[in-house]
Amino acid sequence: EEEEHRMSFNPYFFPGAVLRTSGLGTVLLFSSGKYVIIGAKSIELLQHTHAAACIILRRARMIRL
Repeated sequence: EEEEHRMSFNPYFFPGAVLRTSGLGTVLLFSSGKYVIIGAKSIELLQHTHAAACIILRRARMIRL
């Protein structure tokens, strides 16, 4: 089952893209390619958020892994 996600980018309010995943953490993605995961309540959720973000960004062709 695929989880819901939403990505937004508004450089006037925040200098990076915000990827929100339902039930997981939120990923802040910067133009440098670096990212920060916030809001994960456990290491397992952090790892799951990282894996989900990689899949989502790969599908959007924003990263190559």
